[in-house]
Amino acid sequence: MKKRITIVVAVIIFCIAVAAQSDVLSGPVSMVEEWVYKTEVRFGEIVEILDSHSTKKYDIGGNVVEEAQYSSSGTLIERTVHSYDSNFCKTESVCYTGSGAIDRRIERQFDSTGREIQIEVYDGSGRLTSRTLEEYKGNLKRMRAYEADGTLSLAVDEETDSLGNTVRWVAYDEDTGNVESVIRFTYTSDGKTLSNLMYNEDEELIGEIRYSYSYGEGGMDEITTSVFYVAGTLYGSTTTGTVVETDSFGNWTEIREYTQEERFGRGEWVLTKIYRREITYR
Repeated sequence: MKKRITIVVAVIIFCIAVAAQSDVLSGPVSMVEEWVYKTEVRFGEIVEILDSHSTKKYDIGGNVVEEAQYSSSGTLIERTVHSYDSNFCKTESVCYTGSGAIDRRIERQFDSTGREIQIEVYDGSGRLTSRTLEEYKGNLKRMRAYEADGTLSLAVDEETDSLGNTVRWVAYDEDTGNVESVIRFTYTSDGKTLSNLMYNEDEELIGEIRYSYSYGEGGMDEITTSVFYVAGTLYGSTTTGTVVETDSFGNWTEIREYTQEERFGRGEWVLTKIYRREITYR
């Protein structure tokens, strides 16, 4: 039972990542520089602490051509350079260490409609470390990942709706081919995640996350409440609020993220994270 709960919690983390909304930029963007701060309360005051720093450079078509990740002290951790074909499909990504050495190279192949069908990852010495093959049938995508020796390491099917949202995710046992787990996703009419339901190999519901949203309340632009269940029992819940600032193109320039906590006998919004970015336009 303990192992099952651990698996469910791990999948909850996965679902939270899937629930994150994509960030599509408007306007002729040339470069984005972003800083992420965590916060601490010292002497009753909020103190911002730099957690990470990153940059992205874009070509004239809006494709990310270079990314860089820095530590909180300003040290370059990794730089990635992307290449695209004439159809704007990302065909290669070369990742460099902070010292400039090649850490890995990722090569991608696409079919005539622009769908990704193969991903190969090579280490810094040019040795193949993994290969992922993707096949499509309607709204179903089958992904099979292999180690360098050809051993199957991951078998997953992903089903999407007409809008491209993932509605069903199936993981298989690599040895037997039997279903290992299933996750179903539902969405609101405006595309926000409404629920994640996780089933085991016997199609028993063993974990779920339910989301609800409200807007313009308590000084927040948006409030998201996430409720977690394991085997039908309430596991916990979180309520987060965000305040967003945007520029003239509608792109966000600052997001202040709060959590609702009980402090000193009352509910308070506590600032936990700040995202800031500067956008350079052509």
